[in-house]
Amino acid sequence: MNRICFTAALTLFALSTAAQESTPRAKRSLVVYNLTDWEKYSFSEGTGDSIFLRTGESSLRIFHPTIAYRWEEHKGRYHEVELINFHLSTKEHSVQPVVPTTGAAESAVEGEQITRLAFSARYEYQTSIRYNEDRPWGFSIGMGINPYYFLHTVRPLVTTNFPERVHVFGTRLYAVPRFTWHISERIFLDVNLPFCVGEFRLRYHYDENPVLAINERGRRTVEFSTLPALFSGRIGLGFKLF
Repeated sequence: MNRICFTAALTLFALSTAAQESTPRAKRSLVVYNLTDWEKYSFSEGTGDSIFLRTGESSLRIFHPTIAYRWEEHKGRYHEVELINFHLSTKEHSVQPVVPTTGAAESAVEGEQITRLAFSARYEYQTSIRYNEDRPWGFSIGMGINPYYFLHTVRPLVTTNFPERVHVFGTRLYAVPRFTWHISERIFLDVNLPFCVGEFRLRYHYDENPVLAINERGRRTVEFSTLPALFSGRIGLGFKLF
C-alpha cells in the first residue's frame, strides 16, 4: 500500500512538472496539508421504477494528510495540484463449519470478498489579493475542481449469492480563501477554507444476478447539488523547491 501511494505521488509530481514546460522560471513548492472535513450524506437510490432519498448519515475526518504541488504562473498567481486520497484494499471473510469428529473444516457456507478503490484529487488556481512581494504574509482567493472515483465490489465465495459492484464518479467545485505566512525564505504556512459550491455525482450499481433481465441488473443515478452540506479546512506547511 505504501508503495502504491509513493508511486501515485511521484506520478503527480511528474505530471505537474511536465505541465510547466512553457513556464520554466516558475517558482515551485511542495505543500503538506492536514485536511479536516465534515460531510452529511444525501443521495438517491434506485430500485426498479422507484427512487427514494437517503439522508441522515455523516462523517467527520479530523486528521487526513494530503500532499500538493504548487507552481507560480506570475507574481501572485499560482496553480496547485493536490492528491487528496488514494486507497486500495481487499478483504475476505467466510464461515466454514467444522466436522465435530475430526475437527476438519468443511467448504464455506457463506462469505465474500470485498474490494474497495478510492481516488480523489484537486486542481486549484489562486490569485493574491493586493499582492506585495515584500510582505511576509498575504491573502488570496482560488477556484478549485475536485474529481473523484469510488469502486466497491462484492464477490461471494459461495454460488448461492451473486457478485455486485458500485461505481461512483463525481466532481466538486470549490471557492478557496486562504492566508499564507512566509516563515522563512523557503518555508511558509498556509491556512485555507475550501468552500464547496456545487457537486455532480454519477452512481452506477450492477447486480450480476442471472435471474434478473439484463436491463434490470444495472441501476444508474445522476445527481447535482448546490451548496452541499460539506465543510472543510486545511492547514499546510510549504517548502519552496527552487
